[in-house]
Amino acid sequence: MVSQVDLIHEGEWDTLLVLDAMRYDIFKQLNKIPGELVKAESPAPHTWLWLDAVFPDKYPWTYFTAHPHIVHKPIPDRWNGSEHFTRVVPIWEKHWNDKLGTVHPVDVCKTVGTTSYDGKAIVHFLQPHGPWIGKHKLLNPWSLAQHQYHNVMADWIVSQVNPDKTYFRLVYKDNVRLVLNTIQKNLKLFKGRVVITADHGEMLGEQGLYLHKMDFPEWADKKIKEVPWFSVEK
Repeated sequence: MVSQVDLIHEGEWDTLLVLDAMRYDIFKQLNKIPGELVKAESPAPHTWLWLDAVFPDKYPWTYFTAHPHIVHKPIPDRWNGSEHFTRVVPIWEKHWNDKLGTVHPVDVCKTVGTTSYDGKAIVHFLQPHGPWIGKHKLLNPWSLAQHQYHNVMADWIVSQVNPDKTYFRLVYKDNVRLVLNTIQKNLKLFKGRVVITADHGEMLGEQGLYLHKMDFPEWADKKIKEVPWFSVEK
């Protein structure tokens, strides 16, 4: 696999779309956007670890994010986007949906399309990370305040329910379709050369494991490590 870190810092892109918890194999199966796909190796199994590994320095880029933890630090001394990018656009502040427990990808695209900025941009979508808000749903209707306090989004599924593997894969795939379809319909809003990637993958019941966790002993599992690097044909 190609190093994702190398691709981000040495590859050609103007807008980098980060899909949270997007597996390479599922992306390859479901994506309908024209372009070129490469399998890349993520350096970390969790968003915070990924951010710290990929962006250790200061960058003259704009970071659009639906993910509150890019700048919100419920745990002190963790990576903070405001210290690493020229500008962070916190999409969740206006568009967090308490009923869904997340930010809808449509609102991410609209924010990018109505915001003036210079240079490169990273756009961090929450999907396909749970809650799963596609055609088939598995919701976690926490408010933004609850999400920030608890420092979790969908991890509740591991401790509070015994997920049906077939249904869990279904809702995950529906979240993938939702975010990819939304991106495809709004490609004109993204400047220049567009690349789609992910921070890490996701476990969908393999070895009895779900989601992604910083302490997964199965970090080496390719389901978590393999992410897409997809150059969009516009």
